Amino acid sequence: MNYDFYDVIIQELSKQDKLWRQISFNICKNRMLADDLVNDMYLKLRNKTKYNKYFVAITIKNLFIDHIRKERTTSLEEYHFVQEMTNNFEPDDSQQKVLEEFENLDWIKQELLLERSTDRSIREIGKIYNINYNYIFRQCDQAKKQIMQAI
Repeated sequence: MNYDFYDVIIQELSKQDKLWRQISFNICKNRMLADDLVNDMYLKLRNKTKYNKYFVAITIKNLFIDHIRKERTTSLEEYHFVQEMTNNFEPDDSQQKVLEEFENLDWIKQELLLERSTDRSIREIGKIYNINYNYIFRQCDQAKKQIMQAI
Protein backbone atom coordinates (compact mmCIF):
# COMPACT_ATOMS: atom_id res chain seq x y z
CA MET A 1 0.00 0.00 0.00
CA ASN A 2 1.24 3.42 -0.80
CA TYR A 3 0.56 6.82 0.69
CA ASP A 4 -1.96 7.73 -2.02
CA PHE A 5 -4.21 4.92 -0.80
CA TYR A 6 -4.06 6.29 2.77
CA ASP A 7 -4.89 9.75 1.51
CA VAL A 8 -7.99 8.43 -0.27
CA ILE A 9 -9.25 6.69 2.87
CA ILE A 10 -8.69 9.77 5.03
CA GLN A 11 -10.42 11.93 2.42
CA GLU A 12 -13.41 9.59 2.41
CA LEU A 13 -13.57 9.60 6.20
CA SER A 14 -13.19 13.37 6.38
CA LYS A 15 -16.28 13.91 4.21
CA GLN A 16 -18.29 13.23 7.36
CA ASP A 17 -15.97 15.10 9.70
CA LYS A 18 -18.80 17.11 11.25
CA LEU A 19 -20.64 13.89 12.13
CA TRP A 20 -17.51 12.31 13.66
CA ARG A 21 -16.87 15.38 15.79
CA GLN A 22 -20.50 15.42 16.97
CA ILE A 23 -20.36 11.72 17.86
CA SER A 24 -17.08 12.28 19.65
CA PHE A 25 -18.47 15.25 21.59
CA ASN A 26 -21.54 13.21 22.60
CA ILE A 27 -19.20 10.59 24.02
CA CYS A 28 -16.78 12.80 25.96
CA LYS A 29 -18.64 16.14 26.42
CA ASN A 30 -15.44 18.12 25.82
CA ARG A 31 -14.82 19.91 22.49
CA MET A 32 -11.04 19.82 22.64
CA LEU A 33 -10.92 16.17 23.62
CA ALA A 34 -13.53 15.39 20.95
CA ASP A 35 -11.29 16.97 18.30
CA ASP A 36 -8.31 14.97 19.55
CA LEU A 37 -10.33 11.75 19.48
CA VAL A 38 -11.43 12.38 15.90
CA ASN A 39 -7.86 13.07 14.84
CA ASP A 40 -6.74 9.85 16.53
CA MET A 41 -9.58 8.03 14.79
CA TYR A 42 -8.29 9.23 11.39
CA LEU A 43 -4.85 7.86 12.21
CA LYS A 44 -6.22 4.57 13.50
CA LEU A 45 -8.50 3.96 10.49
CA ARG A 46 -6.20 5.26 7.77
CA ASN A 47 -5.30 1.74 6.59
CA LYS A 48 -8.79 0.21 6.84
CA THR A 49 -10.44 -0.55 3.53
CA LYS A 50 -13.95 -1.07 4.90
CA TYR A 51 -15.73 0.90 7.57
CA ASN A 52 -19.18 2.20 8.37
CA LYS A 53 -20.62 4.80 10.75
CA TYR A 54 -21.05 2.26 13.53
CA PHE A 55 -17.45 1.08 13.22
CA VAL A 56 -16.18 4.66 13.34
CA ALA A 57 -18.35 5.48 16.38
CA ILE A 58 -17.09 2.39 18.23
CA THR A 59 -13.51 3.33 17.35
CA ILE A 60 -14.03 6.83 18.80
CA LYS A 61 -15.63 5.35 21.93
CA ASN A 62 -12.71 2.95 22.41
CA LEU A 63 -10.22 5.78 21.94
CA PHE A 64 -12.06 7.72 24.65
CA ILE A 65 -11.93 4.71 27.00
CA ASP A 66 -8.20 4.38 26.34
CA HIS A 67 -7.81 8.08 27.13
CA ILE A 68 -9.64 7.65 30.46
CA ARG A 69 -7.52 4.63 31.36
CA LYS A 70 -4.31 6.52 30.65
CA GLU A 71 -5.55 9.46 32.71
CA ARG A 72 -6.36 7.25 35.70
CA THR A 73 -3.05 5.48 35.89
CA THR A 74 -1.02 7.24 38.52
CA SER A 75 2.01 6.39 40.53
CA LEU A 76 2.63 6.84 44.21
CA GLU A 77 5.42 9.25 43.37
CA GLU A 78 2.80 11.87 42.57
CA TYR A 79 1.67 11.78 46.18
CA HIS A 80 5.03 12.21 47.88
CA PHE A 81 3.83 15.45 49.45
CA VAL A 82 1.07 13.78 51.48
CA GLN A 83 1.94 13.78 55.13
CA GLU A 84 0.81 11.18 57.60
CA MET A 85 -1.77 12.53 59.99
CA THR A 86 -1.62 10.13 62.91
CA ASN A 87 -1.96 12.56 65.74
CA ASN A 88 -4.52 11.40 68.27
CA PHE A 89 -7.63 13.37 69.01
CA GLU A 90 -7.42 15.09 72.36
CA PRO A 91 -10.64 16.88 73.27
CA ASP A 92 -10.62 20.22 75.00
CA ASP A 93 -12.70 20.75 78.16
CA SER A 94 -16.04 21.45 76.45
CA GLN A 95 -15.61 18.51 74.08
CA GLN A 96 -14.73 16.27 77.01
CA LYS A 97 -17.94 17.33 78.75
CA VAL A 98 -19.96 16.40 75.63
CA LEU A 99 -18.25 13.00 75.47
CA GLU A 100 -18.98 12.36 79.16
CA GLU A 101 -22.64 13.29 78.70
CA PHE A 102 -22.82 11.03 75.67
CA GLU A 103 -21.58 8.15 77.85
CA ASN A 104 -24.38 8.91 80.36
CA LEU A 105 -27.10 8.45 77.71
CA ASP A 106 -29.17 5.28 77.39
CA TRP A 107 -27.57 2.82 74.99
CA ILE A 108 -30.44 3.19 72.49
CA LYS A 109 -29.90 6.95 72.32
CA GLN A 110 -26.15 6.45 71.93
CA GLU A 111 -26.64 3.98 69.09
CA LEU A 112 -29.20 6.14 67.30
CA LEU A 113 -26.96 9.21 67.56
CA LEU A 114 -24.07 7.19 66.15
CA GLU A 115 -26.29 6.02 63.28
CA ARG A 116 -27.35 9.62 62.65
CA SER A 117 -23.69 10.63 62.41
CA THR A 118 -23.47 8.56 59.22
CA ASP A 119 -24.94 9.72 55.92
CA ARG A 120 -28.18 7.85 56.54
CA SER A 121 -31.48 9.64 57.00
CA ILE A 122 -33.88 8.90 59.85
CA ARG A 123 -36.14 7.05 57.42
CA GLU A 124 -33.26 4.88 56.17
CA ILE A 125 -32.28 4.00 59.73
CA GLY A 126 -35.91 3.14 60.48
CA LYS A 127 -36.11 0.83 57.47
CA ILE A 128 -32.82 -0.89 58.29
CA TYR A 129 -33.67 -1.60 61.93
CA ASN A 130 -37.45 -1.78 61.53
CA ILE A 131 -38.03 1.14 63.91
CA ASN A 132 -40.60 3.91 63.51
CA TYR A 133 -38.82 7.02 62.22
CA ASN A 134 -40.78 9.25 64.66
CA TYR A 135 -39.35 7.22 67.54
CA ILE A 136 -35.83 7.66 66.15
CA PHE A 137 -36.37 11.39 65.75
CA ARG A 138 -37.68 11.77 69.33
CA GLN A 139 -34.84 9.71 70.85
CA CYS A 140 -32.18 11.70 68.97
CA ASP A 141 -33.84 14.99 69.87
CA GLN A 142 -34.04 14.05 73.56
CA ALA A 143 -30.41 12.91 73.54
CA LYS A 144 -29.24 16.19 72.01
CA LYS A 145 -31.24 18.22 74.55
CA GLN A 146 -29.85 16.14 77.41
CA ILE A 147 -26.28 16.72 76.24
CA MET A 148 -26.83 20.44 75.63
CA GLN A 149 -28.39 20.98 79.08
CA ALA A 150 -25.35 19.48 80.75
CA ILE A 151 -22.96 21.78 78.93
